[in-house]
Amino acid sequence: MWYTASVAENLRNAHSYGFRVPGLSDAPAEQPIPFDWNTLKHKRDAYIKRLNGIYERNLEKDHVDEYQGRASFTSANELEVRAQDGSTYSLRAKNILIAVGGAPTIPDIEGAEHGISSDGFFELEHQPKRVAVVGAGYISVELAGIFHTLGSETHLLIRHDKVLRTFDNIISDTLTEHMAGTGINIHKETNITKVVKDESSGALTLTLDTGKTLEVDTLLWAIGRHPETKALNLDKAGVKTDDHGFVTVDAYQKTSAANVFAVGDVIGKALLTPVAIAAGRRLSNRLFGGEQFKDDKLDYSNIASVIFSHPTAGSVGLTEAEAKKEHGEDKIKVYQTKFTGMVRRPLHLPSVSGGSRMTDRVRVPHSAVQRNARQPGAQVADGLQARHAPADREGARCSHRRRGLRRDHAVCRRRRQDGCHQEGPRRHGRDPCVPRASV
Repeated sequence: MWYTASVAENLRNAHSYGFRVPGLSDAPAEQPIPFDWNTLKHKRDAYIKRLNGIYERNLEKDHVDEYQGRASFTSANELEVRAQDGSTYSLRAKNILIAVGGAPTIPDIEGAEHGISSDGFFELEHQPKRVAVVGAGYISVELAGIFHTLGSETHLLIRHDKVLRTFDNIISDTLTEHMAGTGINIHKETNITKVVKDESSGALTLTLDTGKTLEVDTLLWAIGRHPETKALNLDKAGVKTDDHGFVTVDAYQKTSAANVFAVGDVIGKALLTPVAIAAGRRLSNRLFGGEQFKDDKLDYSNIASVIFSHPTAGSVGLTEAEAKKEHGEDKIKVYQTKFTGMVRRPLHLPSVSGGSRMTDRVRVPHSAVQRNARQPGAQVADGLQARHAPADREGARCSHRRRGLRRDHAVCRRRRQDGCHQEGPRRHGRDPCVPRASV
């Protein structure tokens, strides 16, 4: 869906690049482009169904036995599975992995059931004309951007004064400003207290704690996710959870029960699919890969993330607040630039408040703490935050430059006594003077 929205953006900008698209005027940004949501929806569903089939066939080829049903623990080495027809059976194993993920959270207010979650977004058969998205995190920002870019009247309701508050201010402030500038209606410091559905028209009336009301066709809750652990009977296996229900694990994905492990969203840490895959690979290496993998584990300290907003944003490493807390404020230097992206400046494309600005940020702690080494990273279009905290050595200096629209170019030059004699552009995200990260 993000790619679909990007195509819409490119179509609106095509005229400024010299393309004469039939049906678009000299002011294509002001003219709606016809879009058939239903056609895309069914093509996307067919593609996902095909992928599911590929995964199932791969399991069969690898001689993996698949059991479909709801499982719960009866002990640390035994599960009871309830099949779809209601029958039950038991499974025993030396090692058990919990990877049930999480589910969208719906607030406990009157009429909340009239809204949908991010799962419901993919079930929409037709594009809503008016939509309200509630939340300030990844999912809400991404889906609000998609709805708006494809032409829906979009309202984003957030509890505080900006989106993505767990990211650095340069990301959250810039993106909040940009989204408002593009025409998304951002309702700050706003909560919904009641939802009423008109049964004849299907319209939803939202009562807000600001004293106002808002009428929309679709309401989407994106206020967070909770782990799917309540029905697992974890106590029977001796598996401990935190106050929010997330399974607690050590650095090796081990739970409090012997031979029971957990990866992914269910542990409440770095809720990203590639992270779960990486952790699972290291766990399988350690359990079945032999002596050489006995200490294999995932390092969660340097994980890059990208927000598929419009424009995209990304980060890697410590936030400024985290860096100051870990190293001390007097040992942190922050380098920050804002500039107009090439996609807009040379061709004089129309811009909005914050929309024509690109950001690049680098922070370097003075202290030479090798265990906190950070590689340059994160390349995104229009919004970039790169954090670099290498071990500081006398004579070392690193610079980050932008090359083209979507490329981050970094050159690091160090004195020969530092042991590095290479200089040149990073290849595949790698500084020639910095060892490749093990993420």
